[in-house]
Amino acid sequence: MEPNPKRNYVEQWNLSIQRQVTANLTATVAYIGNHGVHMEFRGDDMNAVQPTLTSAGYLYPCGPSGTNPCAVGFLPSGAKSTVLNTKFGRIDNTNWGGDTSYHALAVMVQQNLSHGFQIQGSYTWSKSFDQGSGSYLSDPFNNSISNLFSIDKNLRHSVSDFDVTHVLTINYTWIVPTPKSLPAAANFVLGGWQLGGILSARTGLPFTPTIGGDPLGVRTDDFDYPNRSKSGACATATTGDPKAYLNLSCFSLPVVVAPLTQAQCARFQPSPGNFIDGTCANLIGNGGRNSVRGPGLLDLDSSVF
Repeated sequence: MEPNPKRNYVEQWNLSIQRQVTANLTATVAYIGNHGVHMEFRGDDMNAVQPTLTSAGYLYPCGPSGTNPCAVGFLPSGAKSTVLNTKFGRIDNTNWGGDTSYHALAVMVQQNLSHGFQIQGSYTWSKSFDQGSGSYLSDPFNNSISNLFSIDKNLRHSVSDFDVTHVLTINYTWIVPTPKSLPAAANFVLGGWQLGGILSARTGLPFTPTIGGDPLGVRTDDFDYPNRSKSGACATATTGDPKAYLNLSCFSLPVVVAPLTQAQCARFQPSPGNFIDGTCANLIGNGGRNSVRGPGLLDLDSSVF
């Protein structure tokens, strides 16, 4: 645990404008923002094999004891093939080196009860960024990564695990008019009815496609980011089909790129003896955290009183 952390704090600001359009119609537009400084970060294990930063990205060592050995005896310059402290196992990490930001535009329109009808609609566009969305543990949500990279917060910086870009909510109430000419018995049965409903629509939560196993040879984190294409149809990398939601053609294995050579890279090995030449399993891919959106939600609740 960081022994002398800097003071952490959150700045908050907002501006709202409300206008009464007609006697029964009111509109409100608001901007909401906040910025967290020196926010707490929790890593599940900082006692891991350490990589070397190259112009191609972070490269992990892959000596003879690695998961996918490179050339025997080879290690990138300055890299170690062991964990930071071999006398210890897992070491949790808590520090206050993170920062967060949130910006939102909110619009609300409300028509008060008129002729038995009332409706209210609200829409929010928002964006939240951080380097980890939990403080008491690194993976507080089902879509969180199991163990965030503690070596560099830029490897974690992305939209928050709870970020939802678009949210629309519309609710209505209608008091069904009752003819005054109805007999008392009919009025008891047919009068006084009220209909209502709430329509909610929102875009999906982000998540992180990963490569399973321990391709980096970190010995504590069992994943790596794949490489990700973001051009054309790969801008979202999704198909909309729940049976094959990810567009797998948008993802690829990390590859050997200059100034690296194959001798510095472990080749991916999908099966014993089946190596994929040109790949670099011990290089962190560029896919990044929370790079893909899950499916949105649409819900309609109705009521009769």
